[in-house]
Amino acid sequence: MISIKSAKKIREDLKLTHIVIYGIDENGMQHIATHGASVKQAEQSRDLGDQLKVYLKWPETTCGLPILERICKNCEYNLLEECFVNSKIEKRKSYTKACEKFTPRC
Repeated sequence: MISIKSAKKIREDLKLTHIVIYGIDENGMQHIATHGASVKQAEQSRDLGDQLKVYLKWPETTCGLPILERICKNCEYNLLEECFVNSKIEKRKSYTKACEKFTPRC
């Protein structure tokens, strides 16, 4: 599986606004990951990923999925309270505004 964290890092390292990644693992399973710098760009990336899924004849249920909501631009948490910064998923406490690893980008 291509993680969102990996897609984001590649997009940022290459200074891109949008990215769509397609890969095939050693078992022949196909993977697609998308990321956009802004919410609008994330939606556009997802839409292009969906076009690729249709071309590859993936099930319709894999298309049109909602983008992961962002709590803030400096935090990797989404509204499902899953952290994509760490290799293992961590739960965010409901009363916190950001994780303890939060570092402003300025």
